[in-house]
Amino acid sequence: RQRYQYKLFQEGRPESTMTPERIAALENVGFVWESHEGTWEARYNELVEFYREHGHSNVPSGYVNGKLATWVKYQRRQYKMLKNTLDQGRTLASTSKQKSSLTWDRVQKLQSLEFEWQLRRSNK
Repeated sequence: RQRYQYKLFQEGRPESTMTPERIAALENVGFVWESHEGTWEARYNELVEFYREHGHSNVPSGYVNGKLATWVKYQRRQYKMLKNTLDQGRTLASTSKQKSSLTWDRVQKLQSLEFEWQLRRSNK
């Protein structure tokens, strides 16, 4: 509800009940306006801890923190989509139904942890 009211406020819509005072109060307690950004940062911080503990960022699919394992797999899929979009060129990217949520800033953050975008497959 707060995010919706904030969006209305940002758009200058009169039906918004958001005020500058409420915005300041929410920000003072650490409210995250963009919830997806907050989730990404939380998982990234978990990956940083995993990296510190294990010396790599290849979280196994059966890892005790299943949400982190799923998130890592999702980042690899998003990276593949991002690269495919760039390979197709900007005109196709703007009409593509599949858009990556991964940004180049996030790619750099993950690469700072020696993130492997494509895992080696075993020859069993």
